[in-house]
Amino acid sequence: MNFINTAPLFEEKHFDQNTVKVQPHRLHRGHTFTDEQVIRLCGAPTGSVITVAYHNQPRDDESETVPPGLFFEIENQSYFISPAEIGVVEDAVQRTMSIY
Repeated sequence: MNFINTAPLFEEKHFDQNTVKVQPHRLHRGHTFTDEQVIRLCGAPTGSVITVAYHNQPRDDESETVPPGLFFEIENQSYFISPAEIGVVEDAVQRTMSIY
């Protein structure tokens, strides 16, 4: 069987990229991503809405301080109780990028 160009039924149902919407955005510090790249990076499930933002200052969350970075908020009432957030931040000590 050749599965190279086919998606399993699970992926077709739960990760249909054609149903995901990326809110208009303007990235900071030279970051440029197409909507398709944002959708793939986030792995957003079917019917999601993604908001992209760059936070240039640390911010306090419920239990921690979130460092500055590029953040993707994923809203989807069918899959999440509250929005999911993925952050890509720079480690100032090691000068590397990390997923938060």
